[in-house]
Amino acid sequence: MSFALGRLGWSPKTVWAATLPELEHAARPYGTARKVENLTADTLAHLMSRFPDQTGGKHAHER
Repeated sequence: MSFALGRLGWSPKTVWAATLPELEHAARPYGTARKVENLTADTLAHLMSRFPDQTGGKHAHER
């Protein structure tokens, strides 16, 4: 987001309306674009267990 706002000079409205492929295409001339793998269900489950949502100042597993 900071790249699009600062380096590209996009407005916040433009940034939030942009798709990831559009942002990747715009960043390509700056050498900052890179191909990333899709998020798998296993990776998402791992991340969710490692970084649970917080509710009332406590992690979900502490309730």
